[in-house]
Amino acid sequence: MEENDENQQDVLLFKGLRRQVRRRDLGEPSPMQKQLAAVRERQEKERADELADAINSPYYWWWVFVRESQEYRDVVGGQKVDRTIAALAKDFGDLRSADFERWWFKTGRYLFSQKKPEVKTLQDGVVIRDSEKKQCLYLEVPLRMRRVTALRKINKILGEHFKGEDGGRHNVYARSQAKREVNKSSKIRPRTFQQFYDVWMDRKRYPESPWWETGEKLNISAAYKNFPHTLKGDWLDNNRNMTLTVQRIYRKTQKLIYWAARGEFPRVK
Repeated sequence: MEENDENQQDVLLFKGLRRQVRRRDLGEPSPMQKQLAAVRERQEKERADELADAINSPYYWWWVFVRESQEYRDVVGGQKVDRTIAALAKDFGDLRSADFERWWFKTGRYLFSQKKPEVKTLQDGVVIRDSEKKQCLYLEVPLRMRRVTALRKINKILGEHFKGEDGGRHNVYARSQAKREVNKSSKIRPRTFQQFYDVWMDRKRYPESPWWETGEKLNISAAYKNFPHTLKGDWLDNNRNMTLTVQRIYRKTQKLIYWAARGEFPRVK
């Protein structure tokens, strides 16, 4: 290639632009490129942090156990089973081929998010409905009084409504506006959800294997695990106790899946 041809390669022409744009040195990004790269990096980190928090939350396990519901799959497949399941399917969508990350950012985060309340000025002529009165407190503040006086009176009125049992702090979730909510009174921890899921999946893969084998394989209870030196009588007792323990976990998981598909999670009774 001749030298003149190389110089022509450095000039970029754009339709609609009168000026020719010379190509920047690709070895050094421009200030704008650095700024955009920093923005992308921050957005990717925020997305990764949000996903990590979601995976460590009950929201993830709700998604997991709903996918295990045959009734839910039947509804998604077009069969009419239960009205509450159909309502959840409308919100959660078809989970048969979805991965959690895609589902969370497309659907889940909007189902469980709270609408941020805002303080605003009502325009003249706005009609206040009874439903609005239950969610908001409407005040009339005469502008002819001093600001400090108005604030003192407003704080006094708010003090009558913002009465929490935790030292005066207001429970902002008492009147949640999220479309779907987890059962906040549940004491089930993520590691318990994991144990339920492990037992459920092992029984799906090996339905003919003894229950106590599932328990030993998953280290369900160290107290009932057999070892080479375990006496024969103790061996049988351990197998029986391990079987009962695993079966109890399995029944709870069945209930968990049953209620998860009906919009109540977590619930095992």
